[in-house]
Amino acid sequence: MSFSIDKTEDFNPLEGNMNDEIRRMRRISGMTQEELSASADVSRSLIDGIENGRRKFVRFDSIVKILDAFGFEVVIRPKRKGEEPLDQTEEKNEPR
Repeated sequence: MSFSIDKTEDFNPLEGNMNDEIRRMRRISGMTQEELSASADVSRSLIDGIENGRRKFVRFDSIVKILDAFGFEVVIRPKRKGEEPLDQTEEKNEPR
């Protein structure tokens, strides 16, 4: 089973807090916590804990799995010397 979010919707994964964004993405996609946990291969209690702010520390690989379940890719690359972080405008205009 595969779910995805319409990325044209007003969504910026770098904005807001993780708890609210994961809950919002899950609701937009029409998934229950159980469906998201199965799709991301993480526990439902982890999803619940993140969404409700009870999980203060979450493993990076769990976040990557959750974002992957929503159709997002996490890319980490070295910052070039003197380079400023990407802002929303540059990221949107970057060729894919």
